[in-house]
Formats: sequence, C-alpha cells, structure tokens
Amino acid sequence: MKQLIISTKEINSLKGVRLFFKALNHASLAFHPEDSFTNYINLETKKPCFSEKEAIRLDGLMDKCFKICEPLGEGKIYDIAMEQFLKANEWFTKQVKENIPQKEK
Repeated sequence: MKQLIISTKEINSLKGVRLFFKALNHASLAFHPEDSFTNYINLETKKPCFSEKEAIRLDGLMDKCFKICEPLGEGKIYDIAMEQFLKANEWFTKQVKENIPQKEK
C-alpha cells in the first residue's frame, strides 16, 4: 500500500480527524480506530499493508485523533469513523438506510 500523505499538523481539530479518516477510506483500508496499523495485512498477499515505520506513524496520528475526540464523549471518534466510512462506501450506505427500522408514527 502506498504511503498516506497526511501529517500530524493536519490533525488538530475534528476537521483534521475527518480528513484522516477520509484518507484511510480512500486508500481502501477498512479500519477500526482501536486497531493498530501494524496489524493490517493485504488479504491477497498476506503481507503487511504498511512498513513498521509507517504503521507507527499512523498509530500516532490515530492517537492524536482520540485525544481530539475524547472531550466530546467516548463515542465521538467512532461516529466520525462511521460517517466517513459511509460517505466513502455508497453501496453500504444504501444498505444501512434501507434496513433501518422505520419509527412508528
């Protein structure tokens, strides 16, 4: 996988967190905020997606995201991750919307 071009300077607000998650999704990486980037493997080759150095850098960026989101409640980072995932994955978003139970009137 190619290196993701995003720096720690860009992650200093919720907008930066969204941009980071958007970049991860655009790199076709199905990620979870709690997972270390050292654990991601290419499913075809079974090789790591990132070098050790790049994985450590990305883990640091994710730590920064957690620190930014923490004051807003423990679920905020997951809300942003899902929001960006749904934006990047049109088909999945449609399936989710079609399967949400309708509120009774």
